[in-house]
Amino acid sequence: MNSRLVAFIVLLTQTLLANTVSLTDPVVISTRISNAFPIEMNSLDAYLLTANVTTSAANATITTVAFTIDGVEYSATNPIVSQYDYWWTPAGFGAHSISIVASDSNGNSSNYSATVEVANPLGDRTIQTFENALIDWSSQGSQWAYGTFTMPQSVGIYENILANFSVSCPNISGGCDDWDRLCWVQIQNPAGEWVELIRYITPYGIGCNHSIDVTDFESVLQGTIPFRVYIDTWGTGGWNINLNLEFVQGSPAYKYSSVDEIWEGYYNFGDLSNLQPVPVKTVTIPQNTAAMNFRLITTGHGWGSNNSGNAAEFYYAIHKLKINDITNASLNQTLWRFCDPNPDNCTGQLGNWQYNRAGWCPGAISTPYQYDLSSYIPLGNFQFSYIFKETYRDYCNASNPNCVSGVNCADCNDGYNPYYRVGGYMIYKGSQPIPTLATNNPTKEDYSIRVFPNATNGVFHVSLNKPWEAIVVTLHNISGEALKNYHFKNTAELNAFDFNVSGLSNGVYFIKVYNSTFSYSDKILVQH
Repeated sequence: MNSRLVAFIVLLTQTLLANTVSLTDPVVISTRISNAFPIEMNSLDAYLLTANVTTSAANATITTVAFTIDGVEYSATNPIVSQYDYWWTPAGFGAHSISIVASDSNGNSSNYSATVEVANPLGDRTIQTFENALIDWSSQGSQWAYGTFTMPQSVGIYENILANFSVSCPNISGGCDDWDRLCWVQIQNPAGEWVELIRYITPYGIGCNHSIDVTDFESVLQGTIPFRVYIDTWGTGGWNINLNLEFVQGSPAYKYSSVDEIWEGYYNFGDLSNLQPVPVKTVTIPQNTAAMNFRLITTGHGWGSNNSGNAAEFYYAIHKLKINDITNASLNQTLWRFCDPNPDNCTGQLGNWQYNRAGWCPGAISTPYQYDLSSYIPLGNFQFSYIFKETYRDYCNASNPNCVSGVNCADCNDGYNPYYRVGGYMIYKGSQPIPTLATNNPTKEDYSIRVFPNATNGVFHVSLNKPWEAIVVTLHNISGEALKNYHFKNTAELNAFDFNVSGLSNGVYFIKVYNSTFSYSDKILVQH
């Protein structure tokens, strides 16, 4: 055999073996560090290097993670689950080699290497993320769009970050969805948690353009990060999604910031069995915090004759934030939004876009409520409560023992109860690095759901294999109208429930099971 051919076969075999080892390496390193952009700063300041490290080896744990910078090794800290950090102060401007090496207790290891530039500010930047990304149930079978995009890396050089978000009509059957659908844009932080960047309600049947200030999330919008968009659209059309981010250079009041999720999820409103469902959280203020603000987005959903007061979508309410035992008017939330004229100038809509709503309007980004909590920094930590309007009761509800279907309520068990989607984030700011706070928020979405029997002659069950909390199940007709809405405190309650749809006509329906960290949708056939 030709010696060159033999040499080539040996080299090819070695390469394939090497690639096989690499692909099956149980230690996985993911990092947002990128060489696509320099790390920009006015002076040589500390910059947070992060890595998410896991191992799939049986009974193994991660034992060491180290950053090697220009040949010098530094041990990483491990503030959150699989997140590893190192605050690096560059020795000078110019190119620097950075590598990450991680090992587990079974002796497996992995590494990542990059060369990054440290530079003075280079001016404003506009980063395109989603570009005509299609969300459509009929043709795509999904209510999600995913992407990974690279943001600028910097310390204290951007004064504002603006998100420009638009929806347009796709070239599919049905075009734009005819209905106002709940939508959100999320980004993933270094720990793998999803952070809500934008809350939005789609317009009735037309496309529109929007902008919102997202400077609060500057610490998360660094390097290479995953994005995702969700729209609660079904069988009546879909949407094309576009999103770009404008990084505007300037002199921010503080070089550093940090984002801490306080609440994210769905909570029943007026449920007599649990009138205040939002959990009390302990806020621990990190070192070097010089200013802090709370960013709160609440939108009310559910309405009709089976919801007392037409709540929560069309119900005016004043809610309260409470710090320890302190309440005052400056911490109140007047949850109401005037929709005519449309606050985002989304004109030409169909439907009943003009009616005022609880925290949102069709064809508009939900503007966050902002609370300056800097005066509470000396507390060090405090108990933080979100108190829904205390006098409201949903009397047309299975939790009301005095509710009688057909007497004082059309259907006490219809399940479509008023609820709020709540997203609350504490933003810490300072002139020195702000350490990462520990968190108990879930980071993974490896779950399985089974809906059975399917088809059903009237009763079906849902089986979920993960211990989630605050679970919502909705049943929709082919046009996406929510026919039933159920709320469960936990997985055990969901798995034990009998879903009775014997009153529905034969046909195809959609079922959706979700909470703040996962969403599952499927078809179910009702066949009596």
